[in-house]
Amino acid sequence: MAEIHDLIARLGPDRAKASLPAELADGLDPRRRQDAQELARRRQDWERRVDWAAEMLVVEKLRRNWLHSGFCLVALPHTKPANNSKAYSLKNGTFKLILTPKPLDTDDEGNTIYAGLPYGSKARLILVYIQTFAIKHRTRHIVLGDSMTSWIRKLGFDNVSGGERGVITAINEQAKRISRTEFTMIFEQGNSRVLRDQALVKGLELFAERPHQLDLLGNAPQPVRQRRRRYSWVREIELAEDFYEHLTEHRVVLAEEAIAKLKGSSWALDVYLWLCYRLRSVENETPPISWQQLRQQFAPNLYKGNINVFRTKVMEPALRDVQAVYPEANLRISDKGIVLRPSAPPVPISMTQVRLLASA
Repeated sequence: MAEIHDLIARLGPDRAKASLPAELADGLDPRRRQDAQELARRRQDWERRVDWAAEMLVVEKLRRNWLHSGFCLVALPHTKPANNSKAYSLKNGTFKLILTPKPLDTDDEGNTIYAGLPYGSKARLILVYIQTFAIKHRTRHIVLGDSMTSWIRKLGFDNVSGGERGVITAINEQAKRISRTEFTMIFEQGNSRVLRDQALVKGLELFAERPHQLDLLGNAPQPVRQRRRRYSWVREIELAEDFYEHLTEHRVVLAEEAIAKLKGSSWALDVYLWLCYRLRSVENETPPISWQQLRQQFAPNLYKGNINVFRTKVMEPALRDVQAVYPEANLRISDKGIVLRPSAPPVPISMTQVRLLASA
């Protein structure tokens, strides 16, 4: 187990919260206002991680989720792409994933409308949902709507609301982007390359919006000109047969409870997905995986000029979050990068996980 879990086992959650690791306070002078604020933020993050770790330690039965290994190797965009029609490529070793946006509609002037590429934490959650649904129910037909709403609530989104800023609206937006993106997977094998054009989603069922809303008196306003009907609510999608078959052969097991804790951070989710895939094949301690290698994998277009910011502000916090929710992850963070060691899977094969905490 990681140090945080050992600490909880020895001291109990409450005393562990008060035991901020020395390395988290190194270089900070509490007498300086800026340092004091940073120290308070780190202490808050530490207490949150202790809560997460303590909850994971007492879960008796973890719920399994699944994801295709390709999505564990590379990271989707973290923020909204500036150009909805531009392709995006990601590479990790001999594997490459190319995301190509597909047309959604045309406007009144005949210009092509693209939904754009999926991005952020909610896009990752949807990928986990649809692939878990496919594996669990042995079907390529993925039902969104009520089924996804129930799953979203299980992840801890208590206020599953609509509206412009609501969770349902954001989920729907990312589902639509995923539905209209072609996923090209390239596997380099020796001197040959295996190219698979994975139209992840084959079918797309949309609900139509009303072309006009009623005014306060219940009357339809008279438009200046008739607007075209637009379609927006993604109700059901169908996985492409080739992708579904590939998923059943190359799936990676995840813990739903861990995903629920990390749901607000696309960075932490990416690190968790990668470790769930990578650690299962580690037989001996690895050489350090450098921060530059990790930047190229997780953020190839970001932090090019400042690797230290990427390490201290992005990767190290994400790694510590993941360590809190993945007790079996055996790794070491160093100045050179991270070292991986043989680790148990995030969900025991027996599906039963019982741990006793030492009393405070």
